[in-house]
Amino acid sequence: MSFFRKIFGKEKREVKKGQYGVDYQGAADIIELNRNLLRALEHEKAGISFYRRFLEQAGDERCRKLYQHLIEEEERHLKMVLDIIEERKREGTWTEE
Repeated sequence: MSFFRKIFGKEKREVKKGQYGVDYQGAADIIELNRNLLRALEHEKAGISFYRRFLEQAGDERCRKLYQHLIEEEERHLKMVLDIIEERKREGTWTEE
């Protein structure tokens, strides 16, 4: 089952192929998704840095625990994005520009 079908639960769409039989819209969608995954990586890394900075400055133990929890959530999100990228590489739908 494809990644898109898992997420959106849609049946295959009718593919209108362009010159040379290429599904240009499908290719554009794949490229856009890959770009968004790279952006997501950067956002998750920035979130980790953001919360670490506050963790280092926090004097209250309750605040420190909260920041640590937020860091762990961002790290979990980062791993999720990396796992999706690895899956796309195995499927052959990953391109780096």
